[in-house]
Amino acid sequence: MAKILLIDDDESIRKLLRTVLRSMGHAVIEASNGRDGLKLCSEVDLVILDIFMRKMNGIEVLLDLRRRHSLVKVIVISGAVGPGAGGDLNTAALLGAVKTLQKPFILQELMAAVNEVLPVDDERLPAATPGVN
Repeated sequence: MAKILLIDDDESIRKLLRTVLRSMGHAVIEASNGRDGLKLCSEVDLVILDIFMRKMNGIEVLLDLRRRHSLVKVIVISGAVGPGAGGDLNTAALLGAVKTLQKPFILQELMAAVNEVLPVDDERLPAATPGVN
């Protein structure tokens, strides 16, 4: 079981991701903004980080994580739309995000990304895939 930190200002997204990640057997902690998330990031195996948030955006959080917790794995998610909106995801990848996902994404994509970046625990089999997209 991994310990995963969700940092997203959208409570409904955190609730959905928390449900999916717990169904996969992971422990989940949450923060609704980047500043609070940085206070919680010690001793986590993975951070799932939104880019667009109030108080401190995801790119700023990612930069701080790379300085202070360089080994923590980070998956960055973004719901930005419009021309060049993927640029922030590209920036996140260049700054060390191990995976990036454009919202809306299929939950199976997130589950696959989490399984890809976390060590495999043979005793833990993922629960049935939730029927939510």
